[in-house]
Formats: sequence, structure tokens, C-alpha cells
Amino acid sequence: MPAMAKSADVKLLDETLSTRNIAFWKEAPGELALTVLARAGVTSLDRRVFVSYRRNDTSPMADQLFDGLTRRNFDVFLDRVSIEVGVNFQDKLFEHLADKSMVVLLHSTHFMDSPWTRAEVDYAHRRRLSLLVLRLPGVGDDLGQRLRAGEMMQLREDDIEWVEVEGFSAKQARLKREALAKVLDHIEVQHDLELVGRLRDVQKRILDAVDAAGLTPVAEESDASVRVAASSREYVLCGVPHPPALPEMFRASGRVGEAGAKGIVVGHVAAFSALRNQQIDWMIKDRNVVYADVDGLSILINIVKRGAL
Repeated sequence: MPAMAKSADVKLLDETLSTRNIAFWKEAPGELALTVLARAGVTSLDRRVFVSYRRNDTSPMADQLFDGLTRRNFDVFLDRVSIEVGVNFQDKLFEHLADKSMVVLLHSTHFMDSPWTRAEVDYAHRRRLSLLVLRLPGVGDDLGQRLRAGEMMQLREDDIEWVEVEGFSAKQARLKREALAKVLDHIEVQHDLELVGRLRDVQKRILDAVDAAGLTPVAEESDASVRVAASSREYVLCGVPHPPALPEMFRASGRVGEAGAKGIVVGHVAAFSALRNQQIDWMIKDRNVVYADVDGLSILINIVKRGAL
């Protein structure tokens, strides 16, 4: 509670709620979509954001978003702090992109001059990641088909202040306090709604592939998993919005239940590094769960249909 708050502004919760974790919205209940669905077991509160920017244009703004989103429990990728020294920069960059559900693009004057930032936007578009463009004042529309409608937030002159950055000759953009709070709120709401949409997209693709193979789901679960029977064996296909990791494998294994059934975690795994593949393979060795890429579903379901998995 702010130190200067008046007693008239303070509202106490009912005693029965005082020991609970309570979530609030600012303008509309829809802001709590992911929180409510996570509490219902439909999805998780796993928030992952990739910040794409040019260091010589918007480093201060990128730092603001990294700090602000981290404080709101986001896992934020920022190239200066998220890639270890000595690793292959390009491989690590795309692996981090594959792990994120949203890309926040700081669209500055020289953004499209860099092959790195162009590659980041193209990858996000190709992988159907949620893309939010924060366009600085005076910047033209040079993104073309890379930007889909409804994903651009136009910043105004009075949202920005220009500051000196050590090592750079030109001043760089930074968000003013009120503009930063507005941007962070926008990212939070868009991310949570898009994450639910992405999860449902994976589930729909699973159902379409099952239908195309002539199989009938035994059940559709609330957490976007689908149970099918083939060759005297049951399979539980668990859709996830991110590339699968240990938590997804653990949950899928728990959903399988009875002996002899097999859990299959379906997500975006095409950008896995060889090391990550080895780590996950080691974790699930001799267990009742495997993983598969969402873009290879038709092949996967045909293997399931033959009982060869």
C-alpha cells in the first residue's frame, strides 16, 4: 500500500479471502485470461518474450522492457544478457526464438538494415509467434508482409525521450514512465491471450491429423490433450505452446495413467539444438513419453495408427 494512501482509499478483503492469492485487472476481466485458465488447469503461467531491436537505436528501451517484464514474471530474451560467451550466436538465437510465444519488435529507423533483426521477424512470422511491433515516431512501414494486421502499436513523440548512450554517437529512444507502463500492460494482455490461442491451434492441428488418419479420439482433455486408441494401445497426445521441456514431459507422463499407454508431447521442436535433443532424450529414456514436432503430425499419426511407436 502506498505510504500516502488515505484510509478512505483502502478496501479490506473479506476474512475468507485474506489468505488467498488474489489477481486483479485494470480495465477488463479479459486481462486475467491466462491466470484463470492456469488456475483451472487448462494452461500454464509460463510467459516467454523475445525482444528484437537494434542496439544503435533502442538499447535503452530494450533494457526498460527487459526489466519491466522480468518484474512481471516474464522470461525475457535480450541478446546482450541471454546468450553466453563462446556459443554459436545464430544457433542460440533461433533456439531462444523457438522457445518464446511472443516477439516484441522495437521498430526503429534502422531496424531493417540488420540481417539479424530481419531473420528474427521472418522466423516469428514463419512459426506463427505472436508479434507486437512498437513503431517509433517517424518510422515508415518497411516491414511489408512480415507484419500482420492488428499487431502494431504506434508510439507518439510525447511517449519517447532521447538519451545519450555510451559508445554511440547518436541519441537513442527510451520510453517515458507512463508510456512504459502502458506498453507493459499491452504486452501482458496480448501475450496471455495469444498463448491460449497458440495452445488451441496445436490442439486443433492434432485433431485434424487424427481425423485425417481415420482415427476417433477417445477423449479430448481440458489441457489440450487428445486420447486415441490404435493397434490395441492408447496414446495421449499433449499439445504445448512451447517446445517441450522437462515440465511438459512430466505432466504428459502423469496424464497417461494406465500401464501400456504412451504419452506424446506435441510442440514446436524444429529449432532444437543437438545438445537439447540429447538432454531431453536422456530425461525420457525408458519412460512412457516421447515428443514430436507439430509440423510433422501427419507422419506421427500414421506411425501411431500402425502401433509402431
